[in-house]
Amino acid sequence: MDNQNVSDILRSISRGFVQSPEQRILFIVILAAFVLLIVLVYFLQELRAKARHFRNATEVYDHLTRQLGLSRSERALADRLAGCCKPPDKKYLVLLSPHTFDACTVKLKQREEVSELTLTALRLKLDFSARRPEDIPASSSELPRGMRVILTQKGKPTMRARVSRQDPDALVAAMDEGSVLPDRGVPLTVYFQNQSGVFAFLSHIRRVGGRDVFLDHSETIKRSQRRKYYRRPVKLSASVTLENNPAQQMATTILDLSGGGARIENPGIPVAPGDRLILSLTAGKEHLSVAARVVRTANGDRSLHLQFEGLSEAVRDRLIGLVFRTKSST
Repeated sequence: MDNQNVSDILRSISRGFVQSPEQRILFIVILAAFVLLIVLVYFLQELRAKARHFRNATEVYDHLTRQLGLSRSERALADRLAGCCKPPDKKYLVLLSPHTFDACTVKLKQREEVSELTLTALRLKLDFSARRPEDIPASSSELPRGMRVILTQKGKPTMRARVSRQDPDALVAAMDEGSVLPDRGVPLTVYFQNQSGVFAFLSHIRRVGGRDVFLDHSETIKRSQRRKYYRRPVKLSASVTLENNPAQQMATTILDLSGGGARIENPGIPVAPGDRLILSLTAGKEHLSVAARVVRTANGDRSLHLQFEGLSEAVRDRLIGLVFRTKSST
C-alpha cells in the first residue's frame, strides 16, 4: 500500500468524527434533556418523600391528640400552633416538646391574639411541668406541685406559700401558717426558685378559699435579679469564726437569712461594723461557709447584721434555696 492510499484512508476516518453544526446542536439538546430528566426525577422523589413524611407526621399528630383527649377547642389551638411549626413534618413536636410549644406560641402571638387562659389550659393538658421540672419554665402552669413560692404585694409583708395544685384558670397556692393573705384587686409578684435560678411573674388574686389563694396564670416568666430581696426570719444553728482569730469557733443562731446577708445572735464576741468573719451553717444536706462583714449591731449588741462577701452565683443560689425551703421562725 503506497503513501497515497494510507493518506486517503486516514482522511476518510477523520471525516467520520467531524460533526456538522446541526449535529452539535442536536447533541446538546439531547444532553440537556437527559440532565433535565434526572433533575425532574430527583425533584419528584423529594416531593414524594416530603409528602410521605408529612402524612406520617399527621398520623402521629392525630394519634397524639386522640391519646391526650384534647377537646375541640384545645385541638383547634393545637392545630394553630402546629401551623407555626417548621418544618411541617415535625408538627407533632408541639404536643411533645415544651421548647417547640414555646417557639410556636411566640410565632402564633405575632400572627393573632391568643388567650393566655387557653394556652395555659393546653399546657396543663400536655403536662409539660412533669417533663422538665428543672428547666426554665415558660408559664406559671409549669410550676410543680409542692414548689415553694414567695408573694409580694404593695403594703403587705412578704408572704410565703406552696403550690398545691394547677387549675386551668388558676395556680392554687396554700399560704404558710402565719403568713397574711394577699388582697384582691391589687397586683402582686410571685417569686420561685429551681435549679436554673430565681424567677418571677406578675399575677392577681382570682379568689381566696380558706388558706388557699387562686392566682391568675401568667405566660410571662422572667428571671429575677433582685437577690437581696429574699430575706426571711429563720432559726438555723451556725458557727462563726473571726477573721483575725480563726482558731476560735463559736456557736450562734441565724435569725434571718437572704441571698445577700444574714442577722445572727452575737455569740458574745466584741465586734464592730466593718469586722470580718466566716459564717458556717448546715441545713439538711446543705453545708455552707461564707465570708461576711459586720454591717451593724442591734439590740444592745445582742444581734449582728452581716453582709456576705465574695459569693459565687452558685453559692448565692444555694443560700436563696435555703430562704425558700427553711421553715420560718415566725
